[in-house]
Amino acid sequence: MTRPPFGPSSDRPLVPLSGPSLGAAHASSGRCAVWPLPPDPSCAAAARTRVRRALREMGLADEVVSDATLAVSELVSNAYLHVIGGRHGARGPGGRTDLELWLYRRGRAESSQVVCKVFDTCRDHAPPPSRGPLTENAGEHGRGLGIVDAVVAEWGCHLTRSRLGEGRAVPGKVVWFAVPAPPEPRVSPGVPAVDRLTAAQAAYAIQDQLAARGILRAIRWHDHHLALVPLHPRVTVYCGDGAFTWSHDGVPARLPYTDLIDAGERLVRLHEELAVDAADAPPRRAGADGGIGGLMGLGRPGHTPEPSGT
Repeated sequence: MTRPPFGPSSDRPLVPLSGPSLGAAHASSGRCAVWPLPPDPSCAAAARTRVRRALREMGLADEVVSDATLAVSELVSNAYLHVIGGRHGARGPGGRTDLELWLYRRGRAESSQVVCKVFDTCRDHAPPPSRGPLTENAGEHGRGLGIVDAVVAEWGCHLTRSRLGEGRAVPGKVVWFAVPAPPEPRVSPGVPAVDRLTAAQAAYAIQDQLAARGILRAIRWHDHHLALVPLHPRVTVYCGDGAFTWSHDGVPARLPYTDLIDAGERLVRLHEELAVDAADAPPRRAGADGGIGGLMGLGRPGHTPEPSGT
């Protein structure tokens, strides 16, 4: 279908809700803050500086800021060691070794969290699942992941695509963690009232989230109460009643419009894992949760990374 013109009478939101944003302030503005990291040994220090500054600006407690800074340092150091440093010859498509740092908020009530993700272009080398003492089971990863496991609320690993520049469609993975955050005001100055979007506006917003990562999908049908965005022949995203909903293999997911960034992240992940399965060449199935693609289950024992929000 043809998009309506951008403007007050449009079905599109008046404030752009997608696309990467360089700068800490965007992590609290309903968008995802994204930074490229230098492809050299200074990458961990750069990540620490950016996360520390961003979380302080977001009003997180000093202890949480300290824990998150430590965790991101360990994750970026691992990514540098195994991708940029090439200890295992781990490289992305065309030999790419991009490193990116992503930061965004999910949830706006007592369960609010800040999610931090470290992207690299290698899918052949991922952290092992956490089962028992990490220092015994994780080999080279053990000490760093043991630290991460001890200081954050949740962590995991999954397939995705890059966010920055021409590399947005570049396949890769993220290792991520989440820390608790204070509740965010329902509407902040200069922040679009995402929870008041119409179904059509929400569909355009999630469509833009996917298109920014090279996943082009048309809205099949919409009115002001319901809109449909097909992600895959087996997965359709329904926009209505203030939430994005979808189901895969009988497992439903529902996220409010206020979690637009997180919804986009989960749909990109699902798209990539479905593509891997379709190619009949999945990565090592190391996860304990039986998730497709093998990388979905990495994290704490019995923990399913990034719960559906239902």
